[in-house]
Amino acid sequence: MESYDKLALDVFKQLVGEGYIPESAMMQQVEKVPTEAEGAPSISDAEHFTFVVIGTLVKMCLHYGYDQLAHDFMQSLQSTAMFDPVYRAAASKVIGTLLLSGTEKDAELLAGLVTSWAADVASVQPLRDDIIWLLYDFCHHVLRPDLIAFIHGRLSTPVLVDVYPVPQNHALVALLTELNHRNNIIQARNLIRTIFRNNYRVDPFHRANVIYQASQMGFATEARALYERYEHRAHSERVTGSAMLATELVAHFVRISEDQSQKLDKRAQDDARAFAQRVTSNLVASRAEMAKIPRTALNAIAHCHFLLGDLEAGFRTLRVILRRREVPHDNDVNVLLTAAAKYSPRAAVTLLKKALDDNYRASARAYAVLLHYARKSGDDELAEEVLRLAEDRGKMAHLDTTVKNSMIRTQLLPLISGVIQPPDTVRQALQTSFETMTWMKNQHRKVNDSLVHLAIRAAVANYRLSVAFAFWNDFFRGRVFEENDPWFSWEERLLVRIERAVQSGKLPRDKGFAMLNQLKENGITQGWVTDEEGLKREIMPFALPPLPAQEPDVGVQSGDEARSQQLPDHSADPVIPGDVADVDTMNDSLLQ
Repeated sequence: MESYDKLALDVFKQLVGEGYIPESAMMQQVEKVPTEAEGAPSISDAEHFTFVVIGTLVKMCLHYGYDQLAHDFMQSLQSTAMFDPVYRAAASKVIGTLLLSGTEKDAELLAGLVTSWAADVASVQPLRDDIIWLLYDFCHHVLRPDLIAFIHGRLSTPVLVDVYPVPQNHALVALLTELNHRNNIIQARNLIRTIFRNNYRVDPFHRANVIYQASQMGFATEARALYERYEHRAHSERVTGSAMLATELVAHFVRISEDQSQKLDKRAQDDARAFAQRVTSNLVASRAEMAKIPRTALNAIAHCHFLLGDLEAGFRTLRVILRRREVPHDNDVNVLLTAAAKYSPRAAVTLLKKALDDNYRASARAYAVLLHYARKSGDDELAEEVLRLAEDRGKMAHLDTTVKNSMIRTQLLPLISGVIQPPDTVRQALQTSFETMTWMKNQHRKVNDSLVHLAIRAAVANYRLSVAFAFWNDFFRGRVFEENDPWFSWEERLLVRIERAVQSGKLPRDKGFAMLNQLKENGITQGWVTDEEGLKREIMPFALPPLPAQEPDVGVQSGDEARSQQLPDHSADPVIPGDVADVDTMNDSLLQ
């Protein structure tokens, strides 16, 4: 019987003679294939015959454009086929064809095929770098950063990390962004260190992005090392002149400096601050004359000055725009206020007033930022000042939902602090909160449950049971019960508070019974509460009818009627002993 090799050759010649395969395919393979002595697995004659036939079929499929069928043939072989010259040639052609003309549906196929092949042959004859780079670029081209991360994860194992290259250019930035999004700190740090350790060349157009992503993920040492490496190289302005990178690095190293000051490490504190100042100086020096710097770069320079605590220098930078007689842009003030508020909320409010005097405009978002940091620092007086500024400038009606939530919390939190508030302050806070939340509801904006919980808690803590009922009536009436619903325990508390006030005579019977009836019929507890001994009982409002319609009271009006009127003064609502202590032990998680 003829040998398998001769039989395979005859089949191959037959296919060429009939025109199925171009004669160029008959050329001798010039690729050096390792022998068994060099580590390649043993391939029998029968296996080699199979590889030749399969390889021929693969080439035919490619010749007629059947890329998927070619891949199916290749998948039918074992990993030992990777070392056969015919298979390697066919596989390379399949990969090359799909990479250059494939679509997104081919990306997963290629990612699995190439990474498994690369791992199989790495110890003997690794795939060429250009194939790996081409695969990374292909996945980026079809907008699959997840596959870039998958490929890098498969090819960055301890065995393969020094064999195959990391991605380049856009694919490298896409990989770092994806790892940052996934919070995959270990893989990202290893990638950055590989780039630095191997002196890997990063294209000048992408250096700033690479350093930015490193800093974003908290790699201060690596980000600084890369910045200093590229600081004096050719095209250094791509790094030193990047506004985005400068603001990120300055913010990062100012935080480090502040942390070190708390640890009393003055040397580390001064070093971090000096680097932040150098980044700012480089940003300014990388530009031409100040008067010619674009608006975005001016904002970045000012931002850096504010992060460093130099408020006057930041504001001086912005005056350049005024001297150009350009119309001031909202974002000019917004960027500065964000930076200044992080450094000092009071200084930021002073800056806002000065900016408004200079005809700058501040958007609703600027007031939101100031309100957030004022509340975060616990400065209620400053928060009130921000709200007054917003109202004076006509921004209150345009504040977004987040800002309105912050406003409501700022007004209500003092009411549950345990410190007795003046009656007028309590009334105004509850009135404004009710109006704002009702407006949000009418505008079909979501009113967070936690905000309603806070309002009811504030009303109960200040003995305004009718007001607490009004919030329930407008926002929780007819609520569908859900498992572990936090409002369940709150409704129990409200029922008990009203019942106790009626029984003690501190709340008119008709009014109290009507409120209990409404809560029982339209609430989620259906009138059942758990007493202090843990026993369940049903509250019985003695079946009295609701209050007559001609007696207006926000506690029994419909939601639409309540929205059309202001909350009445319920300063005569009962003072119930024990309410404050009970309220202060309520679940604080509802305020989150």
